[in-house]
Amino acid sequence: PVNICIVNAAVLKFGECTDLSYNDYKINTNINVLGHIYTVKAFLPDMISADRGQIVSMGSICSYFGGRYGTAYCTAKFACRGFMEALQMELIEKGLYKKIILTSIFPYFVKTNFIENLEEPFSTFYDVIPLQKCADSIVGAILKDKQIHFIPGTLGLLCLYLKW
Repeated sequence: PVNICIVNAAVLKFGECTDLSYNDYKINTNINVLGHIYTVKAFLPDMISADRGQIVSMGSICSYFGGRYGTAYCTAKFACRGFMEALQMELIEKGLYKKIILTSIFPYFVKTNFIENLEEPFSTFYDVIPLQKCADSIVGAILKDKQIHFIPGTLGLLCLYLKW
């Protein structure tokens, strides 16, 4: 059986709510949310049977904050975060909390083609994170079986402080 499943399905659809089409929202939901759920559903039964495993959810700071032009993308990332939190509760109820580890990763914007191809920056709160630095941080979180991991770490404190 698979010991670790890293869920990283994503598509970016940014724009003002009134400018995005219904299809933009549908594509965003199908890939970002349903891709996430279907991947977990494909691997979780074998992990439950084996009594071990780890599911790593690649989220985003957009899982916590709605951002300019983010009505489609942020909505999807919020949904993935909610899915992982609900799944965690199911595993706790089944006594599998320590056997099947759920790790949710919430990076700020990472220097990838996704971000570099945007026509204008939509957030400048932190510097964009170099890809290798982000990857190293993710590996560290996985190896430590962290449940929630923000990149950079101060982002977690910011989420606690700024949430209204």
